[in-house]
Amino acid sequence: MNELTNIFKTLSDETRLRILMLLYQDELCVCEISGILNVPQPTVSKGLSKLRDLNLVVDTRKEKFVYYN
Repeated sequence: MNELTNIFKTLSDETRLRILMLLYQDELCVCEISGILNVPQPTVSKGLSKLRDLNLVVDTRKEKFVYYN
């Protein structure tokens, strides 16, 4: 039950929910997400970190970029 509560708390943030919806459509890196949502990169990175901790997104390294899906 605690994990489900954490998922809902994480998704209650509009930016994290928007990130998740973008990644549902396509694999993107932090800079692409930041540009699409017009949100600073540190905010996107923190949101992705929380989503990754809950196993809602997966990261893949390609050269110097990390892509999420």
